[in-house]
Amino acid sequence: MKPSPGVAWVMHDDAAYLARLPQGPVIVLEGAAGLIWEELVATDDVTGLTERVRARLHDAPVDLSEQIDAFTAELLAAGWLARTDSSAS
Repeated sequence: MKPSPGVAWVMHDDAAYLARLPQGPVIVLEGAAGLIWEELVATDDVTGLTERVRARLHDAPVDLSEQIDAFTAELLAAGWLARTDSSAS
């Protein structure tokens, strides 16, 4: 996965700040959402994503995989995130 064209982002502490350039909007993904974003765009390898996120969370929910799938679908649908060739399904 990668940020969609025209989307810039930066991590600060456990929050991801995303902006559509040049005019916005800006959104802030805090806590688990920020960690998920960071893991999604850090590598094209979505295999093991749940385990990588779970390792970084102190109290990961049992249904973390389903929550990550739903959140990823929301980011894709909203145009914040784009699939790479290796992450296409």
